[in-house]
Amino acid sequence: MTLVALVAGSPAPSWWLIREAPLDYPDAILSLTSHERERFQETASQARQWPAATVLLAIPRVIGKYNCDACPYRIGWLESLGVPRSRIVVLTPPTENTREEIRVAAKWLEDRRLTRLLLVTSPHHTRRVRVLAAAYAGRLRLGTVACPVAGGVPTLWWTRHYDRFYVTYELAALAAGWWRHGEPPWLDYATPGRISADPRR
Repeated sequence: MTLVALVAGSPAPSWWLIREAPLDYPDAILSLTSHERERFQETASQARQWPAATVLLAIPRVIGKYNCDACPYRIGWLESLGVPRSRIVVLTPPTENTREEIRVAAKWLEDRRLTRLLLVTSPHHTRRVRVLAAAYAGRLRLGTVACPVAGGVPTLWWTRHYDRFYVTYELAALAAGWWRHGEPPWLDYATPGRISADPRR
């Protein structure tokens, strides 16, 4: 119990969750759907850096406070950040979770014989995104970048509501993914995905 308390009270959980892997010359940039207000600035920045890349957006089955609340105006928002409408593709079918977003984006690239996908997300989401991408994105070349967040990511993550919520949620989601879907938290791009379970299970 003491060891658990020491780990939980240290910076380790936050550091462990943040796993970036930038990718040069992506064919497409997928801005993951939830928390778009955080992620769009970085998505637009990556799009400006890689002008040949298509910007991909998914459509969630259920829209909520943190899940595509910007859906009605997100294309215009990206345009205002310098991303031409002609470079933006809204993926179908609608998705339920990050697993499905990655699978739909991977299929879009594979149908066009493209191979390089960059994923934009929030810092504490990056490890789980890498796990899911390794599991469900076939043999695409993958990268992950974290968007900046207000106030930065504090070393003492438990002192701020945003980080307490995000770290706790992501640790629980990784554990659930391992238990329910066989997605070990250490699965990464170096070990191409071998998981074929239905991600909606």
